[in-house]
Amino acid sequence: MALFDEIKKFKDKYLSGANAEEENDERKVADKRYCEAIADDKWFDYLDKFRLDKDDLETFKHVQNLYYDYDYEGTIRLIDEVFARLGESDLGKALLPYYADANLKEAEFKTHKRKACADIAISFYMQVLSIMPDNKLAKLNISNAFLLTEQLLVARNWLLPLIKTNMEERAKNLYRDNVDRMRTVKFMDVPFTDRKKVLLVNDEDILAAFYNKPIPGFNYCFTIFDKPQDVKFYPEMSGAFVAHPKQTDHYIDMKRYEITVLEKKMEDMKLFFQSAGASYYKISCRQKENYDVLVNLGFRIGSNSTFNPDAENSTLKPKDFEEVCYFEERLSPKTLPSLNPNLVWMEEWQPLWNEREKGQLSLRYTLKLNDSEKLMPKEREDIKAYFESKEQKVNGDILYYYFSDSDCTTNMELDVVAYFKPLSEFVDASISLTEKEYKAAVADCLKDDGMISEKERLFLEIRRKSLNISEDRAKEIEDICLQALFTPNEREYMRLYKGMLELGIDEKARALLNKCVSDFGISESRRQFIERLVK
Repeated sequence: MALFDEIKKFKDKYLSGANAEEENDERKVADKRYCEAIADDKWFDYLDKFRLDKDDLETFKHVQNLYYDYDYEGTIRLIDEVFARLGESDLGKALLPYYADANLKEAEFKTHKRKACADIAISFYMQVLSIMPDNKLAKLNISNAFLLTEQLLVARNWLLPLIKTNMEERAKNLYRDNVDRMRTVKFMDVPFTDRKKVLLVNDEDILAAFYNKPIPGFNYCFTIFDKPQDVKFYPEMSGAFVAHPKQTDHYIDMKRYEITVLEKKMEDMKLFFQSAGASYYKISCRQKENYDVLVNLGFRIGSNSTFNPDAENSTLKPKDFEEVCYFEERLSPKTLPSLNPNLVWMEEWQPLWNEREKGQLSLRYTLKLNDSEKLMPKEREDIKAYFESKEQKVNGDILYYYFSDSDCTTNMELDVVAYFKPLSEFVDASISLTEKEYKAAVADCLKDDGMISEKERLFLEIRRKSLNISEDRAKEIEDICLQALFTPNEREYMRLYKGMLELGIDEKARALLNKCVSDFGISESRRQFIERLVK
């Protein structure tokens, strides 16, 4: 009879309703080596899977003795020898729980080894679960090991399903003893790359199944009712979610990820156009394979001439009648252009804003998803492979998940054009009648040489007081006049030239100035005018 068959027979009697005298008789009859194995009953169902020969049995008992003598380092050393000699043999597999347990004990008792030993324990408990997926003890010990590595959210997600099992009391005690630590940890404190993709499920049974066999690419799984409070999920339902590429506290349904990101990017661009003073903008696409997606986003299909503001004043060429999918909107800007600080894609719009600051009346741009804003093809394929039948059965429940081919916008490119009012119109609209009088006086002082002399400053001060304008407001109006006289690049060149003039301009300095003029896009006539003013 094999070792574990004998143990099972003896165990059944030992744990039956026999009285103490009968139990003592059994202890006398039984081989002493079985008593220790029965004492280790926690792993019996796992160990019952393997049949060990006589030599393996002696090695196995030696490991058990070392473990029960609290020699955890000796246990680890001996099992390392077995692994090196036999690898994935039955004996090696039978010793996996003891190797994991010994490392867990080392992690508990030795602070300097805590994380390294706990990580090893987790790895080997995972191997136990690959052999016996329903082993609750391995799951409980994994929870404890994750607590020791300070991965408190992961530990919490392993513990919660165990509270409904035959390990309930032990799981509740472990949870209760650590609940304060787990409660204080925020999901947002986890490194972004480790929480980029998460799974929301309906109940804890599916949650447990996820941790038994993780879905490739997903680090975290929550129930709908137990998800982090400081994170927003769009839409609010079960399924796979990916972090917003710019807002790390927002998660988007993976099935429509690219479409939602593109839609949010277009909303952000509209805010940009509004803050930059646009009167009209259009977004168009000539990729017919993407028309269905865009129409669902509010786009229309028509000819290019449909949304050409200058069409009635120009001769239309044949290509102007090419069918495109487009969206257009007219805006009514009323305030002086000012870059909206709430723009999510601020960095991407900054070059457009720089052009607008120079007085540009139209801007053109190609809007598309960058690599960091896409769900890469391999990521999709990994998820598709897991849900290859478009439904995954988990513990009797069905977790639906699939990708629609029409929802992929990875290669979509949109042509964008926006038209703006002249900056001068905004300046005049922001100034009262009395302030316009002061503005006219400032403009007269600046028109000849672009500077305000001491006599002109005395004159402007008298005008300011007579018009009851504060010093701060007068300075703002003077700055507006200077902005109208010079572009930002011209003002920068003026400061640069003035500084070099004070130091003395040699050939090297002149070469640098020539480069700046070229980089700033300043004409030769404007350059000469600026340099005359500074001198």
